[in-house]
Amino acid sequence: MGTIPDYSSADAARETIARQTQEAVERARRATAWRQEIDTLRGHGTADRGAVSATVEVSGMLVDLEVSDQAAQRGGREVAALVVEAVKAAQRDVGRRVMEASEQEWGADSSTTDRMRAEVTGRFGSLEDPGAPGRGLPGADINWGR
Repeated sequence: MGTIPDYSSADAARETIARQTQEAVERARRATAWRQEIDTLRGHGTADRGAVSATVEVSGMLVDLEVSDQAAQRGGREVAALVVEAVKAAQRDVGRRVMEASEQEWGADSSTTDRMRAEVTGRFGSLEDPGAPGRGLPGADINWGR
C-alpha cells in the first residue's frame, strides 16, 4: 500500500493533494508514452529457414509478407501452411516485445503487466510454445454471420 495522506491541516491537505495530483499526471504521461511505444511495435517471424517471412503489427495483423520464388514453386497448400507458420511466429515475437516493454515500464509483477500477459496469451497463445492454443490468426474467430 502507500503512506497515509496527511490531512492534519489545510496546508498539509493542499500539499498532499498537490503531490497526489502531480503523481497522477506523471503516471498518465508515462502510460501515454508507453502506449505510443506499444502501438509502434512489430513482430517478425519466418518459416522454412527464411523462405517465408512475415511482419505483424501489435494487434497481430499481417503488414508484410515475403515468399521466396523457391518456396512459391511448392504449390499453394504448402505455401499457405508456411505463411501461417511465419505469421504465428511473428505474432509470438510481437507478444514477447509487448511483454518486455510492459515489464520494463511497469515491472514484472505489476498489475498492468499481469493484464498485458493475459491479453497477449489470450490473443497469441503461449509465447514460448508454438503449438499452444491461442486465438490464432486475426479474424479466425469471426464467423461473418455464418
